[in-house]
Amino acid sequence: MMMRMLVDKRYELLKQRIEPWPGAVVAFSGGTDSTLLLAAARDALSGNLTAVTWQTEVTPDSDIDEAIRLAEGLDVSHRVISASFLENEAAAANKADRCYHCRRQMYADIKKSAAGLDAAAILEGVNVDDLTDTRPGLEAAREMGVVHPLLEAGLDKQGVREMARLLGLPNWDREAAPCLASRIAFGRRVTSDRLMRINQGEAFLRERGFRNVRLRLLDDIEARIEVAPEQMPALRADWPTISSFLCDLDFARIEIDPKGYRMGSMNL
Repeated sequence: MMMRMLVDKRYELLKQRIEPWPGAVVAFSGGTDSTLLLAAARDALSGNLTAVTWQTEVTPDSDIDEAIRLAEGLDVSHRVISASFLENEAAAANKADRCYHCRRQMYADIKKSAAGLDAAAILEGVNVDDLTDTRPGLEAAREMGVVHPLLEAGLDKQGVREMARLLGLPNWDREAAPCLASRIAFGRRVTSDRLMRINQGEAFLRERGFRNVRLRLLDDIEARIEVAPEQMPALRADWPTISSFLCDLDFARIEIDPKGYRMGSMNL
């Protein structure tokens, strides 16, 4: 009961951070953070709200399908806008500031899509824990005037998940899902072939029951697999099947990261 009361109080605080805007667009990925934000914005703004999902070559199709399903479930107007990450030279070059250039393009595209919607703000689901990782995209958000209500309300990832769970949001425990480009070592260009191999490899691992999966591309023939530490024994037991599939994707050397999945392990 005490936890419920605390979460309800923090949810009201979150809505108060949104209510001053007469209308808004939510940058909606379909992850837990943006879904909680969309639910709060729906409750705070009484209808003058649109969710916009940005689709590029670095977005798995399953993420788009999930975003569409979630927006329908929340009864919020939703748009999917398509763009090319690979045609953004500064992003595709995959330097340490890749996310800055990608996010700058995303915010500009969302602003164009929002024209005529009477949206006073672009809202995005950044939480307190995101500040502990290397996130050049936050600088692009600041430059473009993007608002972060979860951050303003002091919500960390655990708080977001607990609030989403008590609100009955179906993806409250969804694993983090950064873009596929984050699997490619900085300095190695992002290409359609590399993205395809990563996407297929990770999809196969998830079909085998693994969560928090990352297939890190070290070079064109060498990859490193990260899974949740508690799933390491299962990964090793299933290794003959997994290694055979990845070899068919032209990976000649595959290693298992003994430390398991951890956020930002390729932010060198």
